[in-house]
Amino acid sequence: MNACRPIRLNAFDMACVGHIQHGMWTHPRDHSSDYTSLDHWVRLARMLERGLFDGLFLADVLGAYDVYGGNADASLRAGVQIPLLDPMALVPAMAYATTHLGFGVTCNLAYEPPFLFARRMATLDHLTRGRIGWNIVTGYLDSAARAMGFDAQMEHDDRYDLADEYLQVVYALWEGGWADDAVKRDRRRGVYTDPRRVRRVHHQGRQFQVDAIPLWEPSPQRTPVLYQAGASDRLIDRFVLGSRQPPIVGSPERVADQLITWVNEADVDGFNLSRTVIPECLESFIDLVLPILEERGAYKRDYAPGSYRQKLFGYGDRLPEEHPAAAARWAGSAR
Repeated sequence: MNACRPIRLNAFDMACVGHIQHGMWTHPRDHSSDYTSLDHWVRLARMLERGLFDGLFLADVLGAYDVYGGNADASLRAGVQIPLLDPMALVPAMAYATTHLGFGVTCNLAYEPPFLFARRMATLDHLTRGRIGWNIVTGYLDSAARAMGFDAQMEHDDRYDLADEYLQVVYALWEGGWADDAVKRDRRRGVYTDPRRVRRVHHQGRQFQVDAIPLWEPSPQRTPVLYQAGASDRLIDRFVLGSRQPPIVGSPERVADQLITWVNEADVDGFNLSRTVIPECLESFIDLVLPILEERGAYKRDYAPGSYRQKLFGYGDRLPEEHPAAAARWAGSAR
């Protein structure tokens, strides 16, 4: 069975012991408890790049699961996404150890000023040479809101109104503050940046007020690759081993057949592969399944050049002109 186009693959992980398949950290061969070690993450990134994965998608939450039993005891006892590290801090080390692998990081926009977040994301885009993505979330845990000094999280529609305005601000900061030719690096004249090619970003909205020059020079992608990992209460009775679909079990050939069938019949582009026993679950997939997909023309044999966005979508580093972020650009600055 052959696929009509190469399958996209992300590894789906979290900077914690128990991500989705809870309790697997007790398996005698599992190494997820090494999550506090940079060596653990660097080895993972190198393994994924060996397997030509498009990206490592890192989930995150800002609160503890504390509804069951009226407290967080069950989550703490079983290691259910707690303890948990900041995923953004892991990316530079993994990027330094790889060349092509992309990194999609979940960041909750509800509790951080857009200027600070835009700078952190632009920093990662520079340090990864254009291999960073952002999973846009507004949160879903009241415990996270309480951790940030609120009684509870905002109502659903209010959170999404906040998100709409937040995106307007970060788009303006990433896309509109510096012209493409603002940075001169002219040693002879002693001019690093042409001030005429930098402008202040002004935003006066219901939620945010910003009047600032972005502190960072333009990064390779400017706006990172954007993820939106939606969910609905209507996936819930289908959850098996933490997935929205029953797991694929069988020989490498059967696994490859099932993935190709999904692509051909459901028109999906690819898959997030969550971990079970780490790292052997991914090692086995890379060593046993990917060669079959390659042989059937359903998986790439090498990375395409360019940034994360260019690898995924085939156009340049920047968002296309029809994207809302393009309205914030200097005239003629798109490439």
